[in-house]
Amino acid sequence: MCGRFVIFTVDEALELVQAIEVGWRDNPMPDYPARPVCAVPGAAAPVITARFDTGCPHALEPGSLEVRELTWGYEAAWSQGLIFNTRLDGAEKPLWRASMEHRRCLIPCRAFFETADAKSRRSGHARGPAHRRYEFRSPDDSPLLIGGIWEGERFSMVTTEPNEAVSPIHHRMPLVVRPDEAPMWLSPGYPALADRSAIGLAVRPEERSGQQLPLF
Repeated sequence: MCGRFVIFTVDEALELVQAIEVGWRDNPMPDYPARPVCAVPGAAAPVITARFDTGCPHALEPGSLEVRELTWGYEAAWSQGLIFNTRLDGAEKPLWRASMEHRRCLIPCRAFFETADAKSRRSGHARGPAHRRYEFRSPDDSPLLIGGIWEGERFSMVTTEPNEAVSPIHHRMPLVVRPDEAPMWLSPGYPALADRSAIGLAVRPEERSGQQLPLF
């Protein structure tokens, strides 16, 4: 499951909102470099939400979307920790049902990380194999949009079956939404986006030396 991603600032997310509403004609990656920060479950992150009920058809136009700072992870009485990933094929469960129907959102990020299902040998370490973490980005380094849901002050990242880039590493992947697919994700037709086989992703092992990205 995805438990870490590189966020945008609120101002950067607002720029992305404008690009999405007019059709994302160019790469809207902000020119000014913000200090990269990673979000983990329990952290606040800017999320793009609709001003309308996503259970009803609605055309995107200027003013249709807004940016909210929400906390990553739902709370449930039966869970000891936060529930921060939502399976698209399990969205009929009571915890997710209303959010998936009426409050789908987009999570903008620079990259996300997955930890390998299988352990691998760590060079220079004597403690044996470990689960290695990998970073996934857009091949052209443009912003990524990930499908999500929200309720109140919290959001969860939606996951689906992995594509060719992710499957060698993990059995699930975030539901990456292409810019031209944003209107569909925010419409009743969203189940058509379950298949992410056509999504290209650049992957590399996470750097374990040198400067680390700060965590919230």
